[in-house]
Amino acid sequence: MNILLTGKTQVGKSTIIEKFISNFDGTLSGFLTKKLAYNAKEKGIFIFDINDKVRKCDDTNLVGICGKMCIKEKFDLPFETIGVNSLKNKDVDLMIMDEIGMMERDCTEFLMQINSALNSKTPVLGVIKLKDHPLLNKITSRDDVVLLHIDNNNRDEMLKKVIKLLNQ
Repeated sequence: MNILLTGKTQVGKSTIIEKFISNFDGTLSGFLTKKLAYNAKEKGIFIFDINDKVRKCDDTNLVGICGKMCIKEKFDLPFETIGVNSLKNKDVDLMIMDEIGMMERDCTEFLMQINSALNSKTPVLGVIKLKDHPLLNKITSRDDVVLLHIDNNNRDEMLKKVIKLLNQ
């Protein structure tokens, strides 16, 4: 089963995943992305392997620099290295993908690993950007994807639903 959370920014999609993981006793693989300070003026988006004990923020895992309204610069190499490697181990209890979006649209190997993970027998819990785009639509329209729309009013209920779905 593949469960993908979607919704507007800052409604709690990643928080649902973090809360689920904090009580999860099984093995994990996958990736997280976080928007954090990059320099004095800008925020960066960084990718991390979920199993990394130390989560550094530097140019090796920087996938994008944020402008005021959108990504002003993107970098594919961290998707093709950290992202690809984080998804190779499918012999786990659960794979995490937080977040699948538009920045990786040109990252062929990373997108192949996302599809491979979704095709595997290992369940996936992830976040996918809320946007009408062929890349994202191809993923959300899969028969094996349960797409949960998260908002400020239902996020606690949706955490319970994720727990129920993954414990079936």
